[in-house]
Amino acid sequence: MDTSNKSIRNRLILVVIVLLMWLSEIFPINNGDYFKYARESSKANIESKTVDDSKLDDLLKAINSAEKAKRDFDSKETRMKLNEALAAEAGAISKSEAVAFEKAFAKAQKDYVNKVKKNASDPMPMTKAYSLENATQSLKLYKFIDTPGTRPGNRKITRHIETIVAGKVKYGIDLKGGVEFTMKFNLEDLTKDGKELEAEATRDTIIEILRNRIDSTGLAEVELRPFSENAIMIRVPAVNESEVASIRTMLMKQAKLEFRQVLNPGDPAGEEFFAPDSPGQKIWLSKDVLMGGGNIKSASARQNAEGQWLISKTFNQDGAVEFGNLTRENVGRRVAIVLDDICYSAPNINEPITTGSAQISGSFTEEEAKELAVILQSGSMPVELLFDGESRTDPTLGAESVKSGILSCVVGLTLVLIFMLFYYKKPGAVAVVALLANILLVIGSMAMLGATFTLPGIAGIILTIGMAVDTNVLIFERIREELALGKTLYNSTREGFSRAFVTIFDANITTLITALILMRFGSGPIQGFAYTLAIGIVASMFTGIFMSRIFFDMMTQDHTKKELGGLAAKPVRTINFSILRKKAMVFSILLLFIAIGSLVYKSGDAFSVDFAGGNALIYEVADDVNAEDIVKRLEASKFQSPRVVVKSTITSDKKQLEVVVRESHEKFEDIADNAALYTKIDDAVRNGKTAIEVPRTKQQSVGGVVGEKFRNQALLAIVLSLVGIFLYITLRFESIFAVGAIAALAHDTIIAVGFFVLLGNQISLPVIAAMLTIIGYSLNDTIVVFDRIRENSGSIKKGSIENLMNLSINGTLNRTILTSLTTLIVVVILAIFGGGAISDFAIILVIGVIIGTYSSVFVAAPIVCNPKLSTQLEQIHEDKVNREERMKNDQTVMVD
Repeated sequence: MDTSNKSIRNRLILVVIVLLMWLSEIFPINNGDYFKYARESSKANIESKTVDDSKLDDLLKAINSAEKAKRDFDSKETRMKLNEALAAEAGAISKSEAVAFEKAFAKAQKDYVNKVKKNASDPMPMTKAYSLENATQSLKLYKFIDTPGTRPGNRKITRHIETIVAGKVKYGIDLKGGVEFTMKFNLEDLTKDGKELEAEATRDTIIEILRNRIDSTGLAEVELRPFSENAIMIRVPAVNESEVASIRTMLMKQAKLEFRQVLNPGDPAGEEFFAPDSPGQKIWLSKDVLMGGGNIKSASARQNAEGQWLISKTFNQDGAVEFGNLTRENVGRRVAIVLDDICYSAPNINEPITTGSAQISGSFTEEEAKELAVILQSGSMPVELLFDGESRTDPTLGAESVKSGILSCVVGLTLVLIFMLFYYKKPGAVAVVALLANILLVIGSMAMLGATFTLPGIAGIILTIGMAVDTNVLIFERIREELALGKTLYNSTREGFSRAFVTIFDANITTLITALILMRFGSGPIQGFAYTLAIGIVASMFTGIFMSRIFFDMMTQDHTKKELGGLAAKPVRTINFSILRKKAMVFSILLLFIAIGSLVYKSGDAFSVDFAGGNALIYEVADDVNAEDIVKRLEASKFQSPRVVVKSTITSDKKQLEVVVRESHEKFEDIADNAALYTKIDDAVRNGKTAIEVPRTKQQSVGGVVGEKFRNQALLAIVLSLVGIFLYITLRFESIFAVGAIAALAHDTIIAVGFFVLLGNQISLPVIAAMLTIIGYSLNDTIVVFDRIRENSGSIKKGSIENLMNLSINGTLNRTILTSLTTLIVVVILAIFGGGAISDFAIILVIGVIIGTYSSVFVAAPIVCNPKLSTQLEQIHEDKVNREERMKNDQTVMVD
């Protein structure tokens, strides 16, 4: 018993440590004030470190003396003396330095407020970090602001403050707003230098390059949209100023990598560049480019043995051959590496390099090296990209929608917790603790990864909640079944966890396969959803299997105990599901017919502006404009899913209102042309005001956020997910089980989307996230039923295959009802009270949860339990018996 107590204590300590570690990653939740933190930190140091100027002079003399002693004789003692002198100087602030810092700090704040640019050519004003760095150039900031490291530079310190005050939890554009950039290219560049490029194809290529640069994992939830024939709009969630500046830099980089031969100065075949690592010196490089960077396969930042940051790059097969020929032909010569017209290095080629890899060295900081690596890997621009504007945007969902959505989630989750406590009593308390821990692990993991919380992210979390509840319910129901057989609570718990583990493992692994494939082959929000889902799966297994077991071990230390409140035996249901299979088939066909009919009837109108693009109108507005009211007026005027965003420019205090609608004038009987359509939108925006009060400044057609390449990647990811599911289920069960699972998934997805559109809604990116949630939920539910069919397969010899189906579904029905009910509590409340786009998003989840539960019983199970397949199920049982017999024999041999 002592050993058991020690095991429980050790496991509990491990769980507490994990939860505390993840909890620490969440705080601070929101961004703090940059200047306030710097002010408080510096104030404390000035008060404790200030000395007379003469004292500081003595410390500087001590440093000079220690440096001279070290130069004369470098030893452990002289190095120690120098370090002591440096530390003493770092710990002292002269009165003159304190006065200078106060002036510099005031200047930094003033420059930021006045939106001062460091250089007139800079596109944007200085950030808080840059304004402080610029104002304190003559000072040693490490004296005033505590920072890790030995005498760090001012830039490192100003960036470190940003990491300290930055909130760990990032919110998406839909929840918190963000930053909007507009980039463009000149149409004349499409035919310059022998190029023959199409405007739209070039624009779409640039969009994918930019997406890979600033959102390669999908975690940042970036929105990119064609904004005209040669312009692109990029929206990123609200982040700190340093990240905004970094993204701005990444957008403007052309990533034009060139290898050029180093020539003698003045050679007419060459041109001047600044020499690498030699300020003010020039180097003469050939005008002809030996090789470009179009064949780069991957690039990464790393440190060499001396601690210097460099960029390693690997070429694809064609690039490796080209680079091998280049180095072979230039052995004994210097070849310069030029990126965006900056010469970073010019190494001598000693021998041919045939490995297909190379590196760029230079005076890079860690951030610069990593940034350039991402830029290189994402590819170079087909034409020069120009910065065209920047502004801040309000949340696209609207403040009221966000507020009501968050409140709805909290209320729904609270009701789920209350229900679990009421229904399962003491075990329900275990489930509540596990569920809260699960949510903490998901949020903490997303904060660690720098993920952004958006509406699609909420979809992943809702599925995570459902799976976490499901894991506990599966275990509880299994324990209840064992108790009903007369076993002790201790033995029932052991058997319950053991039997439930197989089901939980299969259900979660199939969903994890989907998440991993979406993560690898999807892009943008598809990847973001996949990361959230994968995190949720791992978290639910940890809390449900490992953490919950600790509490059950505590409650079952008395091995003679035979009951536990909340897990009393329940009468076994004897519903004859097999007799309903034909009626259910007719019902499913009818639902599919209606769903497919609605999608065909709506056709292109079923897709929102995210996919189809539309018309964008820009207005100048006052500060008190309410975007949600305008959305309601547009919807009342028969516009579907309009997007309304309030924007403010960085360089002025003016605000703009952007309205994007899917409809053109053909969609309205009383509108003859787009001019009349714009007037209709004007009326909804102004709500009776005159044109002078809300002037429209611009109108144009815009493309969808979802481009052709994005669609292709999403479809590929989903198809590969289905293939992965099919293969896994075939290996773990049989091919007929895989067919049943895929049929159920197709059934659920088509019906959910079809009825969603039938209700007058449009398919948008959040709806795609909801569809993926439905796939995950349906699959999880189906695998639970399949696992029980496999377990009960031996009963075929005692009865009919119809009895097997009834026995298996009735055996899992309690779990199915409870899991569906708890998930529905959250999404129904979200649908009713969420408001706006959140309600639309929740509605398709409600449809999906209901139809997913239905399909597990009336679609997937009947396909597997087909009378013609009884032989296959008998073989599954025989394989199971043989496997168990082999395990017993192996154990006997080990004991002997």
